[in-house]
Amino acid sequence: MLNFPTEYQEFIEKYGVFSKNGVEIYGLKDGMSDDAIPSVIAATKLYSKNYDIKENEFVIAFDDYENCPIILTADNKIYKITDNNQREKIADSFNEWFNQN
Repeated sequence: MLNFPTEYQEFIEKYGVFSKNGVEIYGLKDGMSDDAIPSVIAATKLYSKNYDIKENEFVIAFDDYENCPIILTADNKIYKITDNNQREKIADSFNEWFNQN
């Protein structure tokens, strides 16, 4: 299993993936292909081609309004990454971010 922060692991166990009010949060489910979104593995591979996503960071969503990926770091912080690979922290934890959406 991938080394997800505990809060995100609990999200995966409860929801797998999540979609509500236009917000889609990527995750994993039994039988899900790792080659297509909404798999967190597929999203991370896809966006790593154009954005500076480090090892043990995961793309958990895409902000359609700001046109940027949302990443979860190994220390459970949430950032958005802009086209010029600038990072902006948007939450101190996965649960904080999830509860805002």
